[in-house]
Amino acid sequence: MKPYGWLLLFASLCGSLAETPPIQRAPAKKAAAPAGPLSVRISRILADKAAKEAFWGIEVRDQKSGRVLYALNADRFFVPASNTKLFTTALAMTRLGPGYQFHTRVIRSGRDLVLVGAGDPNLSGRTIPYEPLSPEPAPLAAINQLADEIAARGIKHIDGEIIGDDTAFVYEPYAPGWGLSDTFSDDGPPISAICVDDNVAELQVIPAVENGTPVQTTWQLPFELYPIDNAANTKGEGRGNIRYQRMPGSHTLRLWGSLPAGSPSDLLALPVDDPARFAAQALKDSLLRRGIVTDGQAIARHQLPGSPDLSPLTGDLVAERVSVPIEQAAQVVDKISQNLHAEMLLRDVALKVAGKGTREGGLAELAQFLKEAGVDPEGVHFSDGSGLSRYNIVTPHAIAGLLHYMAESPVRDQWIALLPIGGVDGSLHARFKALRLNGEIHAKTGSLTHVSALSGYAVRKDGTTVDFSILVNNYGVSTAAVREVIDRLAAAIL
Repeated sequence: MKPYGWLLLFASLCGSLAETPPIQRAPAKKAAAPAGPLSVRISRILADKAAKEAFWGIEVRDQKSGRVLYALNADRFFVPASNTKLFTTALAMTRLGPGYQFHTRVIRSGRDLVLVGAGDPNLSGRTIPYEPLSPEPAPLAAINQLADEIAARGIKHIDGEIIGDDTAFVYEPYAPGWGLSDTFSDDGPPISAICVDDNVAELQVIPAVENGTPVQTTWQLPFELYPIDNAANTKGEGRGNIRYQRMPGSHTLRLWGSLPAGSPSDLLALPVDDPARFAAQALKDSLLRRGIVTDGQAIARHQLPGSPDLSPLTGDLVAERVSVPIEQAAQVVDKISQNLHAEMLLRDVALKVAGKGTREGGLAELAQFLKEAGVDPEGVHFSDGSGLSRYNIVTPHAIAGLLHYMAESPVRDQWIALLPIGGVDGSLHARFKALRLNGEIHAKTGSLTHVSALSGYAVRKDGTTVDFSILVNNYGVSTAAVREVIDRLAAAIL
């Protein structure tokens, strides 16, 4: 690495069905906003104090004809935040197919027991298909299921290592343009071909009985994830404030802040440092609890960038978990805006198409897909599949084009079912109710600091549907105020 390479790396982290005939689509016209009632309504809304100083990009199309009904800065670039997931899930639905499933296997390879990751984002106890009010999943349900199968085979002793093998993906746990704080929160856990409970573990922080004494901590796991340097105390009033930090390269979690005596406990969602090793550790612990002796250590096997390709490990199959179809798994991505799952789907496409799960391979396949969809590749520049990267830029025109293409695709119904429904579920469950809308908007949200987005479909009272994309950057007011303006715009489109 060049002398300044580490500085650049640090800056990167901180900156951040049956065969069907060809689809015939009317070409979208890149035009200025036409005069008329919709234009007038939108102009009035954007004159709001909360909207005037922000940078807005909007495109609205009639879905049947593809005709542009309104456009504002539609060919200008915006940071899209989680609207990026629209592209990733559209790619996964078309390239993998709605029925695609993952097979996570455990094999006996010589003396070792190997958990072989296959890119399944839902090695968890999550309720799938997605349900808005489903209970919190048991964190290690999938690992325990595999351990039960191993025990049922009569295996009593593993005298080798317990290996988490995530070599289906090249191990690049973070994407360019992610902020350092993202990687130490549940927003940006490390990306791996193994994903146990979203590669996140929870730590419960409990106030002591009396003020002036340290808080108590309990991992919501049967083993300790990190040693804890606890500088947090029981004191004060109200809700309190617990903060945490884990420095790059460190396995020690430091807590500070306070919780008042008698207050509710706090629950911190913390990313694991190495998903493959964490999965091996969880499997080893689960086997021990079933009376299976394990002599070796829990270790990871990674395919590192730039290294010779590792040969797949072989051995006898002792347990297997088959995933739900992609059309159900991808609901989690769009409904609740799950970053890690989106990144995995991008690499899953590359794995299927090119035989190696890489970010670059997934993005290359996305570019090819967009050409097929009639979306100008010059209107998108992506560095990741989730939208967490601040390097991503896209035009509202490109998003509207993607939406129009997918609405006419063979997977139309499955695709639309991925999106949050206004006033009903997902990231839109609490929105639009004040506007007396309930189910007319099917759209993907997006949010980063000074960035908000909403793109999808609006079903009008006459039964017609419009495709729309609303992107907002560079605002200084509260996100809640900007979202209120976005919701009013969506209602005006209706």
